Amino acid sequence: MSTLLAGIVLGLLCACTAFAQQAATGAIYGRVYDADSSRYMPSADVAVEGATLATVSEQGGFYILNNVPVGEVTVAASYAGYVTERKTVTVTPGGQVTADFELRLTPTGPVTPGVKGDQKEDKVIILEGLTVTTNRSGNARAFMEQKNSMTMSTVLAADSFGTVPNGNIAEFLRQAPGISVLEDDVTGEASEISLGGMDPQYTGVYMDGARMASGAKGGFDDNSRTFQFDQISINGIESIEIRRTVSADMEGDAPAGGISMKSKSAFDRKEAVLRYNVFLTTNSDNMDFKRTPGADDGKSFKLQPGFSLAYSTPFNSNKMGLMIEASAQTDFRENNRGTIEIDERSWVVGNPFVTRMTYRNSQTQSERAKASVRFDWKISPYAKSSIRLEHEMRETTSFNRTVAFRAGEPGKKGNTSDESSLLLWMADETSSGTRVETSQSATHGTSNTDTITGTFDWKRYRFQFNAVAMWSYAVGKNKPSNGKWFPQINFMSTGGEGGSATVLWGQRTDTREMDWSFYRGDRLTLTPNETYVAELGDIGFYGQNGTSAITDPLPTNNKQTIPTVKADLRWDAPTKFPFWLKTGFNGRQSKYNAWQPTDSGGAALANHYQYVGSNLLNGVGTGGGSSSSSYDALGSANNPDVPSLSSAYFLSPYHFDPRFGGNIASLNIPVVNQTRLYQEFQRYGAYVAPNPLTGDPGNPNGRFYQTSADRLNERIAGYTGRRDLSETIFAGYLMGEVRPWAGWVFQAGYRYEYTDQTARTLIPRTKAQALNDLGISGAEAENTTTFVDYLYKNGQRVKTTNSYSFWLPSAAMKYDFTPNLTAHLGYSEGFGRVSVEKLAGNWKVNDSGQTATAPNPNLTPDHFKTYSAAVEYYFEPAGSFTFTYSYRQWDGATYTTQEVPSDLDNPEMRALIDLYGLDTINSFLGSQYTIYTWKPESVDARSMQTLEFAYRQRIPAIPGLQIDANFTNIIPNWRKTGASAAPKLASGGLSYTNRSLYLRVSGNWRDRYIVSWNDSEENYNGKQGHHARFLLNAELTYRFSKGFYLYATASNILNSPNSTYVYSPEITRDETLSGVDFRFGVKNYF
Repeated sequence: MSTLLAGIVLGLLCACTAFAQQAATGAIYGRVYDADSSRYMPSADVAVEGATLATVSEQGGFYILNNVPVGEVTVAASYAGYVTERKTVTVTPGGQVTADFELRLTPTGPVTPGVKGDQKEDKVIILEGLTVTTNRSGNARAFMEQKNSMTMSTVLAADSFGTVPNGNIAEFLRQAPGISVLEDDVTGEASEISLGGMDPQYTGVYMDGARMASGAKGGFDDNSRTFQFDQISINGIESIEIRRTVSADMEGDAPAGGISMKSKSAFDRKEAVLRYNVFLTTNSDNMDFKRTPGADDGKSFKLQPGFSLAYSTPFNSNKMGLMIEASAQTDFRENNRGTIEIDERSWVVGNPFVTRMTYRNSQTQSERAKASVRFDWKISPYAKSSIRLEHEMRETTSFNRTVAFRAGEPGKKGNTSDESSLLLWMADETSSGTRVETSQSATHGTSNTDTITGTFDWKRYRFQFNAVAMWSYAVGKNKPSNGKWFPQINFMSTGGEGGSATVLWGQRTDTREMDWSFYRGDRLTLTPNETYVAELGDIGFYGQNGTSAITDPLPTNNKQTIPTVKADLRWDAPTKFPFWLKTGFNGRQSKYNAWQPTDSGGAALANHYQYVGSNLLNGVGTGGGSSSSSYDALGSANNPDVPSLSSAYFLSPYHFDPRFGGNIASLNIPVVNQTRLYQEFQRYGAYVAPNPLTGDPGNPNGRFYQTSADRLNERIAGYTGRRDLSETIFAGYLMGEVRPWAGWVFQAGYRYEYTDQTARTLIPRTKAQALNDLGISGAEAENTTTFVDYLYKNGQRVKTTNSYSFWLPSAAMKYDFTPNLTAHLGYSEGFGRVSVEKLAGNWKVNDSGQTATAPNPNLTPDHFKTYSAAVEYYFEPAGSFTFTYSYRQWDGATYTTQEVPSDLDNPEMRALIDLYGLDTINSFLGSQYTIYTWKPESVDARSMQTLEFAYRQRIPAIPGLQIDANFTNIIPNWRKTGASAAPKLASGGLSYTNRSLYLRVSGNWRDRYIVSWNDSEENYNGKQGHHARFLLNAELTYRFSKGFYLYATASNILNSPNSTYVYSPEITRDETLSGVDFRFGVKNYF
């Protein structure tokens, strides 16, 4: 029905061309300038009075009015909150005439004769044009851009909220209505966003009109379609538009809406400007001015530097412009986490008790750098072009130190606990499972994002032509060891002193806290003793956790490449009222190329070691321990000249302190020096026995034990690592807009979007088939290159293809009740693409369970429909109010792996045969394997309602004071879980500005939401929620002289925890603290 209505509306629009009039015409062109803020004004309304000719100024304030009747006409430029300026010009047939405008704010007090614009008490205060948007002009600009948009948008200048922490765009968007921000689990930094409660992968991200690529942290999984905002910086961004609906000229595969960024241009100002910003960052957890242990085993300063530099200049009589920007910064922060586990069976008997308490301290150092250059050329009054090149880099290193206290299994000694206490009997851990475990892990990742964008715009006569070409490339690489350290080392306690039982009693002050204290407990009365257990601080109390104690995962990476070409042509009809038709073409290719090594069952590949010293034959299985025991595998009796891993030689200088209180820091729990151990590995390597039959000398001096299976990991990775998916998209559209009466605007369009999908899939053989075909057997038969080559078919892949298309109607209506009050209605359709790992990758073959799971490239996207309405009101002095309502509905299909009937004539099986071949299917069925693939589950249609309120107001009674507030209510029709499920969001702030001072205090609140939910009444642990969270930030800027400023910012002043609960909000399950981030800097411009 909606498709038919949109077609009828479009037909009526086309019929309006019957009112065409022919007359000799000319053109008026020029620029609109804000005389108070010294910036050119986009989104200003420019119109010929007494006629229906009107347009809106573009970036740089440029406008052109074509088809103006010859003779003397009056042109008016208007902007909410500004005095309308009029100019009278004479238009000649086929000629062009210039009319530039300089607008000033509307006076709010008595006007002094001869003084334009605001009086002294209302002068625009912008701290000499630095990074603080003016109270009045900023509000007016936001209203005008939203007013002239037909896609229910919120438009924000990049400096709307002052200095952005870490330059992270997600942190900036945290202050906008309708957006929930998701933090990285390790770094605690904002990385993803949810728009209107929708999952993050449904939001499109654009730069200067084209889709941006994202390197999704080295994975080929659910996150591959989710944009990672921590990979790009807000430096160089002029404004950000938050779209809640789309029109026919926009891509259809972003059903949640889009984040559209516009880069800065030298045409934004009249004169050349040079700006710089030099600053230092630190965190409240590390306010040291000396070197201390950090994100490695060494010591470093935690007060880190950063800078940004920008130069823009128009030249060649303002017909050309050059914008150059560069920035770099280093940040250090801690992320501390405490987690408990409660035994499921203890809930049933009404006595829930803790079975495990884990502390994790993560120290992260991030380095960012960005450089961009943009060249603009105003070729003629009718044409302009631009080209922009940008490179962004981020390198992140995280060291995570974890300590876990395990209380054992129910029915054993260790279960005498409750939700606020924990009892550990540290003897005979084989039977009770009680022990203290320590783990050190490290990650090292880099991301690089490159974009090259070219634009061309031409307006002449009744035609407008726009073209955009962009190449966007992003790569995320994870190399956990970075060639410097072992990424994972696991230790566990080896028992009490002299073999006697060691009893630990742990307790926290409240079920909502993580401030655990541990004491030696009397074995009979279990009364806490203030003397803590000294052996917990002795590295000799711990040993390696078997042959997998030391782990080195293989590197991974993820690349995304998006070349885009867009072209649009608009025709303005010669009618009595404004009416235009627009058509266009969009071609885009999204290529996902990942390196993600796994075994045939889909498990990530990693090399595992056990440190055994200089004599492996004596170190494993004799003396000090065995390859599978929890003791250190090297006994001093075997080789006293080689230090034990459980010795001070391998002790890191880092002092474990998760900063939750209690006495955990005073226990001095040891941490292994991952760097020194890796240096030992680089020097001696893994033990390899000499082979007299082949003459292979091996490595008899190796000090690390490694299984023969692990030695084939690199070969297996060469076969399984590559993951490929390519989507080539072609789209075309036709749309129109008509303004038949004053204040009314109708727009409708149709978009056709076609996708051609190609993937290459690896299908390993079953191990039984490989052994049988090769005629080999024995314990080590699988650990040969011959077996590996045959099992993985030497990396041979099967090419699969699929294609699908959508017809996507859209329609919108706008009515201006007054110049300052506007109402919108909108409707659009879109689709959400399926996660890449369900479409492509490798088959997963489970030989023990005799199953094989195949990707399903035939899965088709969900179809979305969005209905929306909005009311926007701008009022003096400098206030605005916006209410937006959105309703989305879609099929609601979720995908799970389901069994494929073995009947070869079954339609589902026939589809797999068409994809992968009959021989492949028979090879699994003949071996009695069950085949699974991804299928949509049958669920009820889903819908999401979103209500947003946005309010900004300059307070007249206190000059320079402004308040802004946003509230969002999200109402799904099902029990939504996950980080995007918060039903209510709020943000806001108070800003005060005078000629020398700028102060802003802002806050962000996210309601409590469900993390996971199991409908079983007896599954208590499956019912987890996230506590509400409030973040408070502040910024202070002081002007010392013209163009020179000092400033300071503080983020998360309250050190608000990120915490979850289990079953009841009174029982905190997981809590993360990140400290307070500070920045101190100097700004200047001239």
